[in-house]
Amino acid sequence: MAIETIEMATVTVNDQDAALDFYVNKAGFEKRIDNAFGPMRFLVVAPKGSRTGIVLQSAQANRKPTGGSTGIVLGSSDVEGTYQEMSGRGVIFTQAPVKQPWGAMEAVFSDPDGNTYSLTSQWGGKRIRNERDLSNAMGGCHLNRKTGHPWHSCMDI
Repeated sequence: MAIETIEMATVTVNDQDAALDFYVNKAGFEKRIDNAFGPMRFLVVAPKGSRTGIVLQSAQANRKPTGGSTGIVLGSSDVEGTYQEMSGRGVIFTQAPVKQPWGAMEAVFSDPDGNTYSLTSQWGGKRIRNERDLSNAMGGCHLNRKTGHPWHSCMDI
């Protein structure tokens, strides 16, 4: 037996209805689950076609703060186009698309509660499944085993 997938990640929000509106109508996600359990509500959204969902957890019900980096990286084959589309629907980006040193295009946006997400092109449009894929996507650069950072062996820092 082994862990095979990441099913869900949790993001804390102040108002689940407002968050649902943002994620579905502005970010373009779909609602997957919306169940009430007494005073609690289990609400899950996800990008269309994604296996992994995002639980929109109530800050009040769970006594957790909102805002800051979610640590969630969302992938798109067209970061610039997705950026334009989402911006047109009112999504606030804190970083417009920019090519990063490791080859991916990246933009950063936040939800109304200040939770931030990275939107990337998946390393120049290539899916990364292992260290070899990463090396190939970076033009033959290799993971620096001493630091754990691939770009340390590929460019001046």
